Amino acid sequence: MMSSMASARYAAPAVDFVSAYARAAAEFLAAVPSGDMAARVPACPGWSTYDLVVHLGNVHAWAATIVETGARAPEQNDHPPSHRPKSVARWYAAKAEDLYQVLRDADGDAACWTFSAAHHTEAFWPRRQTHETLVHLVDLHQASGSTPEVPAVLAADGIAEVFEVFLPRMHERGRPAELVAQTLVHAADTGDTWLLSPSDEGPPEVGRVDGADLVVRGADLLAGPAVDLMLMLWKRLPADHAGASLDGDRDRLLALLRSPLTP
Repeated sequence: MMSSMASARYAAPAVDFVSAYARAAAEFLAAVPSGDMAARVPACPGWSTYDLVVHLGNVHAWAATIVETGARAPEQNDHPPSHRPKSVARWYAAKAEDLYQVLRDADGDAACWTFSAAHHTEAFWPRRQTHETLVHLVDLHQASGSTPEVPAVLAADGIAEVFEVFLPRMHERGRPAELVAQTLVHAADTGDTWLLSPSDEGPPEVGRVDGADLVVRGADLLAGPAVDLMLMLWKRLPADHAGASLDGDRDRLLALLRSPLTP
């Protein structure tokens, strides 16, 4: 039941993504009944809050089908019976709970279709649905003018997911990142640091570096709290967001942040 999801807690530093997803979905659900279904979603042009909830519920159903079958599944196109907030909330709760049950019972090592060339097991999906839900939780709150709390450890993993999963995916789609020089991305609150290097033959090369060594010859540096960095990569905060520092060639860093890093 959804009450069991609401009682879940984030785990750190090793993240239990099933529990993390459950907590994020419960927080999303809690905000829906009091929401204005006609409110616009700033980061998703043309979307209302209703559209956002319907999108996320259908993504949950799509992912649940994939994990249950291990195979690629068609996109879902279900809708709540009405636009009333409480009705929309009940519809979303059923989708979120079904995915929770599927993820809880899944075998993380079992082979499963994903859209990532580097990940081929069911373990991909709890992580992906956690970050999908967190990003849209931010959308839901931004539509009402508020800001949710996202644990730094999850935000740092969200940054890693962008680099591991979405940079290659966007490159394959013909929308490469605008990266012309080595760039360090440093989450100041967790100490996680990534080095992005341009590649002539594929997506940027990404490696972890010692967080205490933030000097790489010729590298630009993007630094800030993990949550701010994750939301900047997902275009939920502007590229010139005051919460982050851009050291080195500012124009190069802004071009990178404004390029298509995620869908």
